[in-house]
Amino acid sequence: MKKWLKITIGVVGGIVVLFAIGIYILINKGYGISVGRYLEVKDGTAMLVRGNSPIVLSSQHNGDMFYDLDIGDKILVIHTGIAESYPAQTGAKAIFKIGNGSSADIPQKVIKELNELGWIETQEMPISLEDVNIKIQEYFELDNVDKSNFKNSYVDREKEVVAVELIDNSKVKQDEFIYKVFSHSTGSKYIKYIKDNGMLEFRQAGVSGSASSYNE
Repeated sequence: MKKWLKITIGVVGGIVVLFAIGIYILINKGYGISVGRYLEVKDGTAMLVRGNSPIVLSSQHNGDMFYDLDIGDKILVIHTGIAESYPAQTGAKAIFKIGNGSSADIPQKVIKELNELGWIETQEMPISLEDVNIKIQEYFELDNVDKSNFKNSYVDREKEVVAVELIDNSKVKQDEFIYKVFSHSTGSKYIKYIKDNGMLEFRQAGVSGSASSYNE
């Protein structure tokens, strides 16, 4: 093995060991560790979204701990105790970015609840039901688009979903619908977002009460 490679492996190994020791010491001092997605709301307030639970992060250091983070980035946070409120609150001792992300990685349920509480303005919501329905309608207004299996789509405010009526409402046709409609004008993260957050509910055209939510 070349000398420079041995040195590089040794340095990296040393950093990993020091990192592990540092985390061990912090845990023994009573700090917790949480992994989730980064969210920035009104007035620049930083949040960790852990599952469907938003947690306000207060910096325990001078300076901005969050300057290099984008909304949706996956982060590991070493923090103090978590105050049981909504949203919850904790002090951030250290933050490590462990993956990229986007607003589509924030659960719609969290966005909706924070919007209702005034933490996020309506226009800041990453993807709305209206936006999803508009993209469906725009797709079927195009020329040379097969409309034979599509009956209608609309926003169902009672269930908070976009209802899509298909003549053949099989899982195969649902998958085909999503791919054709949204790959035309959006990216994979948009599609993942509407799937993960159950924003679509497929219904059998002409059959009352027959529905299936699309949520993988």
